[in-house]
Amino acid sequence: MAKRKHFNIEMDVTKLIKTLDLSDEAVDKASELAMNDMTDELTRVATESAPINKGILRMNSTRSVKKNGFTGNFEGRVAFSIYEGTFNYALWIHEGAYELGEESESAPGTTGWSGKHYDVGRKYLSRPLEGERQAFLDFYAEQMKKAVEG
Repeated sequence: MAKRKHFNIEMDVTKLIKTLDLSDEAVDKASELAMNDMTDELTRVATESAPINKGILRMNSTRSVKKNGFTGNFEGRVAFSIYEGTFNYALWIHEGAYELGEESESAPGTTGWSGKHYDVGRKYLSRPLEGERQAFLDFYAEQMKKAVEG
């Protein structure tokens, strides 16, 4: 019977573990910063493409970024909210069918990170969210790459 050879390898992985811990922290910080940047951009584009009547809608956006305690992922939120009694004006302007006023018609709209242009009008939040999706994904991936590479 052939004799088996045994090899023992000893490695000190302390430095590797420390590097991985720092990498996790760097990725977490970069993820939060990237989500804040993307949320800011979506807020900007949505605000600049929202219809104008008295300007109230454009002044009533909110944005937030928080870490989901269950998944550990950062989540961004952009919202517009204006109520007149129980009537949600912001939702109606987003979803409704109506004629744009003169000021909205003459407003230039805006351009997002993707280079796509967004005219002033309905779906002022969902159009940029969908239109900028790939630009946001690319931006996020680049920020994570930078964080991992150091």
